[in-house]
Amino acid sequence: MSSDIATKDTSYTGPMVTLIVGKDRQELQVHTHIFQNSGSSTLAALVDANKPWREAQEGRIDWSDQHVDIVLEMLHYLYFKHSERFGQYQDTPSKPGSSKKEIEGKFSTALHNVKVYIFADFYLLNKLQESAIASLRKILEVRDPELMLSADQLVQLVVYVYDNTLVSSKETPLQAAISDCISGYIMDLSYKQGILDHVLEKYPPLAFNICLKVPKICVSWRIQFDSCEFERQCGVCRCKFTVKAKTFFQATYKQTSNPVHFHCETCNRR
Repeated sequence: MSSDIATKDTSYTGPMVTLIVGKDRQELQVHTHIFQNSGSSTLAALVDANKPWREAQEGRIDWSDQHVDIVLEMLHYLYFKHSERFGQYQDTPSKPGSSKKEIEGKFSTALHNVKVYIFADFYLLNKLQESAIASLRKILEVRDPELMLSADQLVQLVVYVYDNTLVSSKETPLQAAISDCISGYIMDLSYKQGILDHVLEKYPPLAFNICLKVPKICVSWRIQFDSCEFERQCGVCRCKFTVKAKTFFQATYKQTSNPVHFHCETCNRR
């Protein structure tokens, strides 16, 4: 993906803004017009001289914490109204001996889509989010054993998604895509061994949604999930306390009439 993206479309004229992108602090010049017409109030504010924000006043936006490919994907979408990389994945028959290379390529594209979704979600770019999810689901819904992502690759996606997104009482489209995928793969024993224990131990919200989507999941695993505990922080005294996963998530997902308490027992008694 080329960094001279602004020169590819001559229909835009007028002021430019400088983006500082990646750990190497690469400078990209783009038209302020694409931010103003992006549909994102946040992006528009970054180039609005009437706003007191530093970026708007200096004409420079520091995205050095973002990977260059992610920012370029967004810019390509804003300039040309379609994505450059999302279309790279095509569900075509594999050539003999090429499946491993194809799977690596699909995993790379899937992780790219996840990162683009998270970036677009932060800047309220709904159409870009939808494109990222559509491409991600196309990869995750493959059921050909020769082309499916490995259990290890799925775990890497799980870790990135749940370590970089907020967990609430309702799955985000990105979290739903991941849990739907695992729910579809779950009865394959190799995936069960490689994924379930990891999910159960570190990401109770994902485990809970898998239980909801696959009622006939391994009984022993459901029992193990129901009895596991995870840590919360009290909303009053800020101490740490544990709560059983089943109790908390059933209440959170409104499957029980019991109220959800974010306080420790000491504060609840006050």
